[in-house]
Amino acid sequence: MILRSEGCRWIAACVLVFATSIPAAAQVTTGTVVGTVVDQQGGVIPGVTVVLASETQGTKSAPIVTAATGDFQFTNVAPDTYTIELSMPTPHSTVSSTAHST
Repeated sequence: MILRSEGCRWIAACVLVFATSIPAAAQVTTGTVVGTVVDQQGGVIPGVTVVLASETQGTKSAPIVTAATGDFQFTNVAPDTYTIELSMPTPHSTVSSTAHST
């Protein structure tokens, strides 16, 4: 009878730990910034370097390069106001836009 009681306590402890860890895993405090770089005619532009610059923190993300479809994605982005900086290996190519992550 003692073994059965000990086994029930161990199972109850495991269930308690599992049940208390579920809400913490569901709390998400970051977002994703996605976009597509296009030209004035709407054609996609692959190979563009994209950087997120935080307007309040003064920090910048690591640069990423747009895919063949012109798409880019930054994950795990903290809520803030960002400037999206775009550049290409041409003489006059830097463009920026503002994005909000909430």
